[in-house]
Amino acid sequence: MGQQTIGLGTADNDGTGDSLKVGGDKINDNFDELYNIANGYVAEGGALGGPGPQLFAGSDDHVPAVWTLEDLIAYARAQVAPNRQLFTPTSGGTVTIAASNRSVIEVYLNHTASITGLTVNFPTLLDGQRLFILWRETASSITLTPANGTLLGAFGNVGTANARSAWVYNDATGNLHRYA
Repeated sequence: MGQQTIGLGTADNDGTGDSLKVGGDKINDNFDELYNIANGYVAEGGALGGPGPQLFAGSDDHVPAVWTLEDLIAYARAQVAPNRQLFTPTSGGTVTIAASNRSVIEVYLNHTASITGLTVNFPTLLDGQRLFILWRETASSITLTPANGTLLGAFGNVGTANARSAWVYNDATGNLHRYA
């Protein structure tokens, strides 16, 4: 069903618009359609009363699974939540950041004393993916090695405790742009 618009008439009370009953029916029909769509009761082709939109549970087995609106909201929230990784590095050590399909990767270097000579290996980043590195105590001589792309922008505030630096990967240019 398409949207039903209430006929208002040409002038107040001129009798050319929909009656109160017809207008009320249109309102009810419009809301019924919205609630049915929100609850997944839309048949193929858009007719009401069907089994609802289906998403595949897996790309290999193609087992259909019906998702409710709440399922989709929970899934979307999980996708925008950052992937958080915690490391306790030592001087001269190496930290290897795990890949993630989340839009943001947050890396916490939770060292309790000043460190020097740390190597940080980036994962292969996706287009638009952001990578934050936050550290607790002072650090110096940190080497950053991206798996893909060229690192643009200096690695600032390394000697400062409780600091951070961040990059975003641009697939079109093949660069990681520092932005924080």
